[in-house]
Amino acid sequence: MPETKELTLGDPCPACGNELKDVPVPSDDEWRKAYDKENPIALQAGSDTASPDVRKQLGTLYRCVNPRCRYQVRFKNGGASTDESKRKK
Repeated sequence: MPETKELTLGDPCPACGNELKDVPVPSDDEWRKAYDKENPIALQAGSDTASPDVRKQLGTLYRCVNPRCRYQVRFKNGGASTDESKRKK
């Protein structure tokens, strides 16, 4: 049985092998305005829509650069994955 390895920052996409790149993050003020029920604004396309609290807890969102793959994973500041993704070595 193949050994599994936890996905870490700098590893290639486990689905297709391309690069994982961090997505744009709106400022706290932009995020708050985007969810204003009376006068919402649009966030930049492809940006992280998680709340500031969730981003702080789970880490930075990275997405595969391959437009057909778009695999997503979050990494804490230490570089360890915050989900259950594992890839075969």
